[in-house]
Formats: sequence, structure tokens, C-alpha cells
Amino acid sequence: MVLTNETLEAINNPKTRVALAFYLGKTEQWISRLIEQNKNNGLLTTAEALVVIEKETGFKQSQILKDESL
Repeated sequence: MVLTNETLEAINNPKTRVALAFYLGKTEQWISRLIEQNKNNGLLTTAEALVVIEKETGFKQSQILKDESL
């Protein structure tokens, strides 16, 4: 699973990057790299990250993730 393009755009802002960094124990710069890479089953697709993304964007999980194998 990877993040949808809409989700990547929605979370690529300082407020959301800082929130993700805090909850995932990483730096904002590291979160920026993760957003750019959007790796299959990466750190941004973990349960912890999805909770933050849902809270920050108001998106449902079905709007956040897409299956990379499709």
C-alpha cells in the first residue's frame, strides 16, 4: 500500500509533517523525505501514521491508501 496523491498533497505542509514527526519519533525533514518517496508499505502506511493522517486531513482510510500492485 502507498498513499494516494491527494493524501500526499494534503499532508505535505509543516503542521502535518510536524505532527507525523512527533508521533512517529522522526524529524520533520525525515517525514518530508518519506512523503517524496512514498514507498510501498512504508512508515507512512503504518497504523500510527494513518491515525495522524486521518485526524489531520479528515480523510477516511479508503481515501488515504491505494494498492500499489494494481
